[in-house]
Amino acid sequence: MNQPVLKNKSPASSYFYFVLILTGLAVAVRLPGIGVPLLGDEATTFWEHASSSFYTLFSQYNGPNQHSFFSFLSNTSMQIFGENEISFRLPSFFAGVLVIPLTWFAGRQLLLSPQVSLLAAFLVGFSMPLFEQSQQGRGYTLTVALGLVVFLTGKKMLSENYDWRFLLGFILSGFCMVLTLPSNIYFLAACGAFLLADFWLENKSGNNFGKILVKSLPILFLGGIAVIYLFSVYDDLQRGLEAYRFYAKTMEGLASLEPTLMRSLEIFPHLAKPWGIPLCLIFLFGFWKLKKPVLLLIFILPLIFNLISGIQGPPRSYYYWVPFFMLVSANGLVFIYNWMALWIPQKFNKVIFAVFSVVLIFNPLISLKNYFEHRFESKFVKMEEGQDAIRYLENSPKDYLFVIPWEDRVLRYYTEKRVADNMMNIVQNGGLKKIIFLGHKSLPPEKIVIAGLFSETAFLPEYFNLVDQKGSLNFYDFNFEITKIFPLEKGFNFQNLLNNIVPPGIKMSKESKHKFVGKESLKIEGTDSPVHIISKFLMTVNLPPGKAFVFYLYASKLEQKSRAGLMASRAKRGNTDSVNFLYGIFREENGSLQWEPEHPYRNFRVNTKRKDYFYWQIIMITSPIEVGLNQFKEAIKVQNETSYFDAMQAYILHSTKFE
Repeated sequence: MNQPVLKNKSPASSYFYFVLILTGLAVAVRLPGIGVPLLGDEATTFWEHASSSFYTLFSQYNGPNQHSFFSFLSNTSMQIFGENEISFRLPSFFAGVLVIPLTWFAGRQLLLSPQVSLLAAFLVGFSMPLFEQSQQGRGYTLTVALGLVVFLTGKKMLSENYDWRFLLGFILSGFCMVLTLPSNIYFLAACGAFLLADFWLENKSGNNFGKILVKSLPILFLGGIAVIYLFSVYDDLQRGLEAYRFYAKTMEGLASLEPTLMRSLEIFPHLAKPWGIPLCLIFLFGFWKLKKPVLLLIFILPLIFNLISGIQGPPRSYYYWVPFFMLVSANGLVFIYNWMALWIPQKFNKVIFAVFSVVLIFNPLISLKNYFEHRFESKFVKMEEGQDAIRYLENSPKDYLFVIPWEDRVLRYYTEKRVADNMMNIVQNGGLKKIIFLGHKSLPPEKIVIAGLFSETAFLPEYFNLVDQKGSLNFYDFNFEITKIFPLEKGFNFQNLLNNIVPPGIKMSKESKHKFVGKESLKIEGTDSPVHIISKFLMTVNLPPGKAFVFYLYASKLEQKSRAGLMASRAKRGNTDSVNFLYGIFREENGSLQWEPEHPYRNFRVNTKRKDYFYWQIIMITSPIEVGLNQFKEAIKVQNETSYFDAMQAYILHSTKFE
């Protein structure tokens, strides 16, 4: 069946001018909002990979959030244009725009109709998944653009007279697809199968088996190097898969990643946004009218590979389908338009065209309006503000404790190492002078300590004074006087505090192999159910009227369940807040302590490298107490495990300004 054509057909070259106009419009629409603060997965990508070397990006796979080729381009962009949100997102932005003319060229190769190709380019240009991803620092638009390059260079490569540059482009773009997202190998296999099947259908005359075999060699070569690369990071891929499996079960409610018919069908309405189910129906009609039904291989084979592997990713994993989905849909739309033009009087042709245009434009306009209404809302700082923050911290004394929110990954990227260094200095030297809280201006200061980790806090807004501001980043002084009541224990002779009476089921000793400060730490081996060990009376403090907290600090083995604390005779009901809970993690290595950052998605990832080292974690706890006469004792809750404690110390945070 011939492809649909509109009446009064113009030369294809004139249509390409409309493609250029459409591309320019796409640029204009995508520019607003490209510089907003990073959020979500793209912020995690920045936090994790902005400082990664070329070797690290391509020799390791740390999890589903790693889009190696995107991070390579993004890091290069930031090295050239400076660290800012626009530079970080440039690869996604340009790839998202480039998809539009690439779709036009793909349509000219597949469907031959310039009208269908132009309409498909329009649909791709206003596809909401691709629009959103073109403003996100992730590898999905890069995947789509590379997929189209693979298709176009593959078609040229299989032609009778091809340039060696098409062969090189095919191999490089295909391999970069796998470097961007490992699951893209499914598309490469499907696209390769389609290209060879299409070549065979176009050259059925005579014995062309040998010719097909020769033509398939570059495709097989690409598949070979892609498989070799995936095998080189196979163990990492398995860990990444387990991390995503846990994430999908916990956050997305998926009991299993196994492919099902319903999960497969759910992909297509997602691809069809913002037009939804109606466009899916037109897609089916377009396939029925398609001159090259062999294109179905591009859609069917990845689903078959899902069944073979027993794993199906989220809909975004299949964004490489979007241009081909839109081409088939455009094919159906033009058929419908031509059919209506045949049956409706010619004088109404302009009306039909206007109705089609309004229908196609209405949904994108509504979706863009809703998108931009929330695009500029943010509770996270920008890179420039993060750079201002680290300069502020570096110009501050080492005995200042800085508290930052866990969820603000850009702020963490720039400041958390200095935050951890100050924490270690305070704990090792037993001196705390001031507590400063940092956070986006939309985040109440009392929420900074719990952001992303806990739900409630004992702090109130009036406890904080705004002392500085860098753009949207606020600096707050915790408006309490700091007094040391329990000095740093470097020898840590806790047995003396118990009058040398150790409870049954507990083995307590000094440990010289692992220590955070001084020459020894406290090692406790618990053999029974949880036991509370309480020291003898330590000291009495008489606090004047106002508000007060106990601030208790110590170092313990990472992820141990046993905990230490300070008991007050006039303890007050209220929340106990953990301050900078996951920032002070240090690895013992060659007699020194090396700081190690904690991944934002730590709950879904297993750090297998940690089994080879001993890790310390700094614990800082604030607990509200009543004013007046207070007696203090030290306490340890011992679990059935081997626990380590070191550098216990305590402070009183007190203010007479609050009643």
